[in-house]
Amino acid sequence: MTDYTALCERVGKWWEITVPELESGRVTQARRLDQVDETVRSLVRLMTGHEPGNVTVEVQLPEDLRADVDHARAMRERAEREALESAALARASAKRLAADGLSVRDIGQILGISFQRASQLLTS
Repeated sequence: MTDYTALCERVGKWWEITVPELESGRVTQARRLDQVDETVRSLVRLMTGHEPGNVTVEVQLPEDLRADVDHARAMRERAEREALESAALARASAKRLAADGLSVRDIGQILGISFQRASQLLTS
């Protein structure tokens, strides 16, 4: 199975999809990005008679917008990592506070969370 690349560029209300691995860089289109994979697979089957391997979707954006999108994704990934670290630290802190004999309500007050959330941390 051969892998294919779908170069997607917005043209009007459609995504224009170029597949450079096909002869003459065949072009097709889709309304939404979630339709690109199957659209390319259908085109490859039609043009080659073979089932495609992986389809890599590459969205072509203006450079300034690409930079903003990349930055937003990086920030989201960092926030997700920090949220996981925060939850683990809160869980460990709650358990240490409970081991020191503090009530669930006091633990919640100290951690700045509800006593219900503190209770969840202690049972997780």
